[in-house]
Amino acid sequence: NQKKARTEREQKYLESKEPLIIGLGTGKVLNMIANELSPINGSQHKLLSLVGNMANDGSASSHEVVSKIADKTNATYYPMPLPLIVKTQEERDLLHNQQSTKNILALSEKVDISFVGIGQIDGTAPMYKDNFITEEELNSLLEAKAVGEIIGWAFDIKGNIIDGCTNKRLSCFNDATTTEIYTLSLHAALPI
Repeated sequence: NQKKARTEREQKYLESKEPLIIGLGTGKVLNMIANELSPINGSQHKLLSLVGNMANDGSASSHEVVSKIADKTNATYYPMPLPLIVKTQEERDLLHNQQSTKNILALSEKVDISFVGIGQIDGTAPMYKDNFITEEELNSLLEAKAVGEIIGWAFDIKGNIIDGCTNKRLSCFNDATTTEIYTLSLHAALPI
């Protein structure tokens, strides 16, 4: 069972005695894994949200997993209390200058392993359905030939990061290339 194998892989890292900084995305797949994890003592770890989990209207994603996994592991966790995509680059820069956000971004540079999902970019895109992007922004991404996204970073069919569009206003990292990313996605491997 692939669902069980994915959960076991993430649990293996959480059971590591070596302290790890574990980056986490959001989404249905990771939410499913968070729900399936067995409670363990992972208090030596730090869990870090790699992405803002709020829409511009202030509503939060129901697929936020950092706090769920922290509850099951007793690990210290660092949510990213920002919108996924902000209105302007200037707003992003202002938010990044808040001390709490600076601390989270600095910690993100030390992540040992990341667990993220892949979202498709089409009329049913999770970022669109969950009100993180508007219809106009979705259409802009489609015109730019975006086919998917990982922690908000839209990419084309060849895996190239889209230049511009919402990528210029993501609240997460200043760079789409982060640490080793272990990609978990039911959309990529499992029918739901």
